[in-house]
Amino acid sequence: LQARFALKASDHRRLGFAFVKAERFEEAHPHLIRAVWSNPADPLLRLTLADTLETMDRQLDALRAYTALTRDFPSNPVVFLRLAAYLQRRGKPAQAARALEAANRMRAVRRPVRNMRPLRPSKR
Repeated sequence: LQARFALKASDHRRLGFAFVKAERFEEAHPHLIRAVWSNPADPLLRLTLADTLETMDRQLDALRAYTALTRDFPSNPVVFLRLAAYLQRRGKPAQAARALEAANRMRAVRRPVRNMRPLRPSKR
């Protein structure tokens, strides 16, 4: 496709999102890379790239992408929520809790994280 047509940055962005939606992550990856290269200030695009890297089982690259997002967008709670979810999936609950607390501070959520016992079944 690229050899035949000259693609713009917006075309790479659209193709990247389309391939991700179609779950063709290997094909989405180069388009997302080019789109991020041309517009690094787009957090949605960079989050999609990080998710794609995780889906492609490139965990170290995904972790680097998420940590770079937290560094570049320190006031965006969505970035920290996605990092917390990623760390939880990777089996790092302490780091995930810290990222979740940072996101909650930004969102002005004042609930402490509590470990509660499970509810018992009702007698009725």
